[in-house]
Amino acid sequence: MSPKYYIVEYKMSSSLDDDSSDNYISCYNGNIIEKDIDTEQEYLIGKLELNLIHLSRAYDNNFSIPEIFDYDKQIMSMAKYIYDIEQADFNNKILNFFDNVYVSSDICLLRQIEIVESHRGKGVGTKVIKDIFDRFCNCCGLFVVEAYPMQFNSETTNRLDTKELAWAKRLNYDALSKDFEKSFYKLKAFYQKSGFHHIEGFDEWMFINPGIRM
Repeated sequence: MSPKYYIVEYKMSSSLDDDSSDNYISCYNGNIIEKDIDTEQEYLIGKLELNLIHLSRAYDNNFSIPEIFDYDKQIMSMAKYIYDIEQADFNNKILNFFDNVYVSSDICLLRQIEIVESHRGKGVGTKVIKDIFDRFCNCCGLFVVEAYPMQFNSETTNRLDTKELAWAKRLNYDALSKDFEKSFYKLKAFYQKSGFHHIEGFDEWMFINPGIRM
């Protein structure tokens, strides 16, 4: 069998509308590719999605922070837990956990990583997280991820169009455990192994502070 290696192809989009909250959120999508060293043939084995939330620039431009956090449901949910609007800073529990050491007020939200069934358990996800950290550690003060098992996400499992259904078949979330608690703690353990910290009181939300190296 030919040796393989992995790459991530990132694609970024941003808004040119200065008066919109979209202007303060950069959207990144990535394809996780397995490449055969001998043949150079490529196989799509995963996808990722993340947002860079540019709060520092919003402060400089006197743009409404709550309006940025209203961007969508996941960002709104994250902000409710981790950000104190009145003091215009991270939640005190987060500040205290990291001893108030931050390189920026910007946030990198890792929205999801999907790995096809055939490539799970091979360390690919951990390598992807390390790559994300290496590429974006100078762009934010906090990495955030929601440790919610994807097989329980109805928006993921109820795909409709042919292309998405084919991708869902490769992911095969139906083969994963139906025990939510077991799946939840297994996913949290994966993120902790990959460098994320659990902070008491935040349940599914986990964090990396790039001011404190992995």
